Amino acid sequence: ILYRDGVYRSSLVSSLDEEAAIELHLLTDAFSFEFYDYLREDEEHLRVGMHDSFFAEDYASIRAKVSISEFYRAYGRTLSFVLWHEGEQKVIGMVTLNDIDYSSKNALLSYSIASHWEGRELMTKGVERVCELAFSELELHRLYAFVAPDNTRSVALLERLKFEREGLLKSHVHMGSCFLDTYCYGLLCAEEGSSEDSEDRLPR
Repeated sequence: ILYRDGVYRSSLVSSLDEEAAIELHLLTDAFSFEFYDYLREDEEHLRVGMHDSFFAEDYASIRAKVSISEFYRAYGRTLSFVLWHEGEQKVIGMVTLNDIDYSSKNALLSYSIASHWEGRELMTKGVERVCELAFSELELHRLYAFVAPDNTRSVALLERLKFEREGLLKSHVHMGSCFLDTYCYGLLCAEEGSSEDSEDRLPR
């Protein structure tokens, strides 16, 4: 159990791949330096899905962002997780629940992984575990994500986890000098007996 009585029990959430020593942790100040390296070492790849402000700052600024993330976690607005390679002592990816709304019981899901680790199902496992936590422990009802239509890996990941494409948002994201379209994907918590296809959903 990650969350109990308003307190986060530990930074370690779960093991994603015991053989490869990949773990899912809450993003805390203890990982700030490794998180900074993660952004810098694969900047060109990660820029596609992350805000430019992450790449225009020094370590002190990134550490401040991590501290802000911890502040928002304390107030229940954001939960950020890192994929941690225990053997190499490196952050290799992250998954975040943004804009958590406990009254409407929904949250925005975002994620990224270093290019070297793509195609190994680690991102799928990390996102799946965070979705399970969102539904079972945070008691959310709906998760949603935005993805560029040409990001075929991300589209495939969401569809593999039974997210449904809900529509196309025109000029939804401003990146560089362009406005880009995004797909909106959503996943509902499967409550027992709520629908015929509930067995295909992530468990509550």
